[in-house]
Amino acid sequence: MWFWLLGTQLPIGLYVHISENTHPSVDVAANCIFLGVVLYFAKGMMPSLKGILRPRRIPVSSLVWILGLYLVLSAFVWGYYVVLDFFGVPFFNYLDSYQEHDWPFWSAVILICIVPAVLEEFAFRGILFQGLRELCSLSEALILQAVLFAVLHLLPLIFPSHFAIGLFFGFAAWKSHSLWPPILLHFVWNLTVLLLEKMG
Repeated sequence: MWFWLLGTQLPIGLYVHISENTHPSVDVAANCIFLGVVLYFAKGMMPSLKGILRPRRIPVSSLVWILGLYLVLSAFVWGYYVVLDFFGVPFFNYLDSYQEHDWPFWSAVILICIVPAVLEEFAFRGILFQGLRELCSLSEALILQAVLFAVLHLLPLIFPSHFAIGLFFGFAAWKSHSLWPPILLHFVWNLTVLLLEKMG
């Protein structure tokens, strides 16, 4: 599956990051292609995915672990971005193309926050992580899915931050036995990034 994920997203991702003025419709196309790949691989794994897709009551101890690590992750990632900013590393702003082409903010929330949170978690912490768990140890599965998650974002400078994010989302899925906590936290993370961009 990882080959197809990278193969379908690589050309679009490179175009988005290289081009100075991409249209938001590129995000629509990328999400549609990603959805097709995810659905194709999901159909053969539905029996093993049903358990983590079913809403369930999560133990308080697991929630404490997840929220505590979320705070640690937030501190690490924002600290890493501060260091990059200190050295003058330019950042890719997701809202630029939406504002440039007069797409409303809510469209960016849908295409950058909601859709990726659901699709990426279903792909990486669902299909990929569950498949890896059958082939290797828990730690190896967590690391491999996090590496592929970071690579898929196609920006070498954010590899450390997105590896940490992927590792955390994998831990949250494993600790809760559910995809819903990582989906929710992924949405909150992306929305926070958008809101910070919007506020300038």
